[in-house]
Amino acid sequence: MLTRIKIGLKLEWKTHYTNWSPLFFLINEITVLTFMYFMAKAFIPKTDLFESYQGDYFIFILIGETCFRSPLVLMNSFVRNLKNLGQDGMFDDLLMAPKSLQNILTHKGIAALMIEFAKVIIILSLAVIIFKVPFHFLGLVQFALLQVSALPLFAGLGLLALAIFIKFKRGDHLVNKLASLMVVLSGAYFPVQVFPESFRQLLIVLLPLNHLVDSSRKAMALQLTFSQLIIDSLSLVACGLFVSALGYMAVKYSIVAEKKFGRPFLFRY
Repeated sequence: MLTRIKIGLKLEWKTHYTNWSPLFFLINEITVLTFMYFMAKAFIPKTDLFESYQGDYFIFILIGETCFRSPLVLMNSFVRNLKNLGQDGMFDDLLMAPKSLQNILTHKGIAALMIEFAKVIIILSLAVIIFKVPFHFLGLVQFALLQVSALPLFAGLGLLALAIFIKFKRGDHLVNKLASLMVVLSGAYFPVQVFPESFRQLLIVLLPLNHLVDSSRKAMALQLTFSQLIIDSLSLVACGLFVSALGYMAVKYSIVAEKKFGRPFLFRY
């Protein structure tokens, strides 16, 4: 497995990055962080909405932005890698492979995930070095644990999106738009307390990502006890395993249907 991930990392870098990519990445992220920093100073949010969070609005949106980056890359990697395989004419061959398509795409997604997680570490480090954000090592460890706990959930969502794509040969753009809406409604950029109470409770039930970003902010502010961290992590894992099981079965059903029709795998952009 480690060998496959190592090969996947090399292929991921060769396919999507160049020798200049690290420099462009640093320039882009410093620019974005600078924009976020001064934007946060320009806006004066309603203070009573932020009473449960330590830090200013810049830290609030910084954590909201970074806590979804790695999981979303894993989620989107399933359809992205399948489209690449389809373009290379390898999809029909993979259907006959001894390993399931889900496992093959998962290994490819792990490579993209590891690169993105390294990017998140660099972004948080830049925030600490340039903008003097007071993050603590223990908070970063708790943040990382919550990120890992959320991966099964996003993998399951990615598998569901994959099943839709295999079935209809389209829909990935709609899924990406829904994912962006999901992130916004989960409180990545503003507290969900701004919504009416009934709608807020509905979001908490329908979007467990709200729980992820809220716990991540508390973890980075060292407001999360060890017992709360374990409960939150196990809750995310349990929810993720359930969604992953649904996604796995959905992909399996869509592959069976694809084999039944026996048509070449042609998708639409």
